[in-house]
Amino acid sequence: MRFQNSGDVNEVIKHVVQELKLPPSESYGLIFEEPKAFLTPDNLDRISHGFMLTVTAAPSHYVARLHDALLNRSDFKNVEWALTTLEAFSLDPCFVACFYSLSNIHLLYDLLADDRLEGSQTCLNLCLRSICSMLDLGVQDIGWNTASTILVIKLATLVTGRAKREDSNVVLIALRMIENLLNSDNATIRLLVLEEVPAQTLIRHLEKSDERVALAALSLMNALHEKSDAPAREQIIKHFASMPFRTAVSGSVLREGRGRNAALLCQLVPLQRLLINESTKFLGVPATESDVDALLAREVVHASASSEEQLKSWADQLLTSPLGKLAVDTFANYADHHAEDLRIFPHMLGSSAHVLLFYASLAIVPPLMCSSLHKT
Repeated sequence: MRFQNSGDVNEVIKHVVQELKLPPSESYGLIFEEPKAFLTPDNLDRISHGFMLTVTAAPSHYVARLHDALLNRSDFKNVEWALTTLEAFSLDPCFVACFYSLSNIHLLYDLLADDRLEGSQTCLNLCLRSICSMLDLGVQDIGWNTASTILVIKLATLVTGRAKREDSNVVLIALRMIENLLNSDNATIRLLVLEEVPAQTLIRHLEKSDERVALAALSLMNALHEKSDAPAREQIIKHFASMPFRTAVSGSVLREGRGRNAALLCQLVPLQRLLINESTKFLGVPATESDVDALLAREVVHASASSEEQLKSWADQLLTSPLGKLAVDTFANYADHHAEDLRIFPHMLGSSAHVLLFYASLAIVPPLMCSSLHKT
């Protein structure tokens, strides 16, 4: 059949129905297959020489069946069919507009709140992908700014370890959707995301075998820090400086094969800057007597001294060093997490103040930077 780009779509459909002798009482449409979309005056530019369109039922027919299956949910096989169909057409503005007019996106939010949905990770993934595509389109001004709090809470459950089951594909789309919600202009939604998704709960995703999940988690962690207020940012930085985060980065994100992933390293750079800035805040800050006394009173530190005189010598060096505060915090961190390495403590606090300055300054370049430099 010859088709003129300037032709009337309805006339073309009418002509096809007559040619194929289809029942005239039904409504029909023509669809592109990849990606699926109904032919409309707005997408005529997709037509090229040798194109192929499929004759099918009108969007309203699909939406009516979808609506019934998603509303009743008596048979989850029908729900899976409905979600598969919806996801296939979720990038088509024509279909989405029809869905909004005959049904609504809140039906999908209600489905997310149904505990039975978690029993099928396939259905859950299809539902999230459909919502994501539809909100991206912004048809009828229904976008990320208008998302339901139900969506935020459900997504938070999926990425913070509160879900009954966990699937990499579901976690991946959930992480990406949360970041979109966080970057929306809706202050209520943004604050709810910050409340429901603590940055530290994402650290475990850095250890996942799926590199896409690790990348999405790092991206969201950066976004959470950026959108938080000053007190919350300080807490987030503390979690970034924690051993679980450092271990996850050095042992998983930067392990052999991943260390050359430019996208992963790009997400690590801003986190690294935050840690460096946090460490350098203590440059030139002297240690207080209470800080030094608390450090030297630790059993693992006290046991490293050969005598009380040596303890006093260490105290004097820490109190007079321009890196005193940084040194005390560094040694305290070792005492908490790497006590076995404090066997070199007497050598650090030996006769030369330069040795102390050197070891304390190592805290300025956190381990994950050393790892990334080593890998690249």
